[in-house]
Amino acid sequence: MLEWLLKRKEYPIWLLLGAPENILDLFSFVLFFGYMLIKANGLLPLWFDLTVALIYFFIFIIFKNHKYKNSEFTNSIKHTLSFLVFFILWYVIEIFF
Repeated sequence: MLEWLLKRKEYPIWLLLGAPENILDLFSFVLFFGYMLIKANGLLPLWFDLTVALIYFFIFIIFKNHKYKNSEFTNSIKHTLSFLVFFILWYVIEIFF
């Protein structure tokens, strides 16, 4: 599908943001930007930040334990770990500042 879109030269906006390679990338993308939209429109409690971090933690553990070495999920696991670190740091910053 991606090759077909590239041949047509009609790029959707999500392709410019980074096309998800698999379902894990898509889930991380939706969870992160959904969180940011909700966060921008209102003040969320601290437990919500921790909940999102826990979701990323469980996703990371599940995919890491299945030993998807050299598979399509290698980069996605790294992205999920990055989002996990981001939300943990965000949570700590909100507590202390």
